[in-house]
Formats: sequence, C-alpha cells, structure tokens
Amino acid sequence: MLEPYEEITLITLSGGQPKVENQIKSLAVLLGPDFMVDTIQVETSDHARLFLRLSYRWAFKFDRENEK
Repeated sequence: MLEPYEEITLITLSGGQPKVENQIKSLAVLLGPDFMVDTIQVETSDHARLFLRLSYRWAFKFDRENEK
C-alpha cells in the first residue's frame, strides 16, 4: 500500500533492435536481464554503410561486508 506522500511513476525505456525510445513501459526497473543486443548503422567517409550487431553482458558486484 502507498503511504500518503508516495506516488506511482511510470518508467519508459528504450527497446527493440535498433533501439527505439519508449518501447517498454514499467513500474519497476529490475536487475535483469544481464545482456543487451543492439544494431548500429555506421557510415564511413567513402559512404559505405556498415550494420554492426553489438552484444553487451554485465554483472553487478558488491561487497556484502560494506553496509554503504
């Protein structure tokens, strides 16, 4: 239950390939998934177009001994 001073905020995130704004609407941001894939278009100085598919993977690390 919400307290009198609390409110719900809708979060909009980018999604899809290539990324498009406001694709995901959520009330919470979770820690997963631990990967992301995106497609980026690059144009060289001689006007050649490259489509790069990038994959990212990450992990959250924290010290259980440190309360901060």
